[in-house]
Amino acid sequence: MTGGYLPKTIVEYRRIAYKYPVSDTRVTFDSGTSASYFPQNFFDPEPSFIPLIPGDQGVLEVKYDHFLVGTIKHVLSLIDSSPNANSKYAQSRLYY
Repeated sequence: MTGGYLPKTIVEYRRIAYKYPVSDTRVTFDSGTSASYFPQNFFDPEPSFIPLIPGDQGVLEVKYDHFLVGTIKHVLSLIDSSPNANSKYAQSRLYY
């Protein structure tokens, strides 16, 4: 309130997360990413959302501290992907 910040969008997605203790490796799969331009409807039981990513696509994110474990690196090399930076919030803002 004091800084004049107000929410601009609501972002919703489904996440499956895995953690591997070596090098604090975290792998997440996000799907069903959608957004609403009506943040005032945050507590609505059924807010209106617009899909941001096609239903058959998702976001795979891999984070680690020091090095990526060889077996995980190998599995990731088998995935047909397009590596790029991704921000669900930025996507929602660009849509509108």
